[in-house]
Amino acid sequence: VRHVLKGHTDSVNAVAFNKDSTLLASASDDDTVMIWDVKSGKSKQTLKGHTDSVNAVAFSADGKWLASGGSDDTVRLWDAATFKPVETLKGPTGSVNCLQFSPDSQSVACGEGEGKVFVWDVTTKKEKASFTAHKGGVKGLAYAKETKQLATAGADNTARIWDTERNEEIAGFTGHTDWINDVAISPDGKMLLTASDDETAKIWTVKPKAK
Repeated sequence: VRHVLKGHTDSVNAVAFNKDSTLLASASDDDTVMIWDVKSGKSKQTLKGHTDSVNAVAFSADGKWLASGGSDDTVRLWDAATFKPVETLKGPTGSVNCLQFSPDSQSVACGEGEGKVFVWDVTTKKEKASFTAHKGGVKGLAYAKETKQLATAGADNTARIWDTERNEEIAGFTGHTDWINDVAISPDGKMLLTASDDETAKIWTVKPKAK
């Protein structure tokens, strides 16, 4: 153990490294995001603004942005150099469970407790897409290398891959007997990995639906 990071006053729900692994962000039930210096293990800043538990946090790959999502039904965008608030991205009507930036850092997506996915353009701060992905809450997200393709994991025991430009389902995966907590796409885009409350992880071959 290199460091034990102490400062939050309630459960820590999510963590994320920045682009060069010098900083770490942590999201907590104490309604804050804390920024930590990885080398020293010391807190640099506490980000306040959420009015309920913060469930998810993510840095963009280009190092410009930090996003946080919470049970206050919002996604907040922060400047990753100054950690000043930039925008509150509204749209979700349920708790934000998960966040992902696209590989090109041009978009940020969230999955929320009512089963919907929202995607925003980080430059304009405008909504690019929104669609119902699952009958239960969205538990996990993963972008493919092809940035318009987004995988979702759901509390309805399914995983899906979506074309976020057309709001269309590209592929669906059924077989788990309990909700799916997280999802990942292989770098070549040919395999999907799911992790479930049914005590299994599954590797799937990605086969787009016939049109």
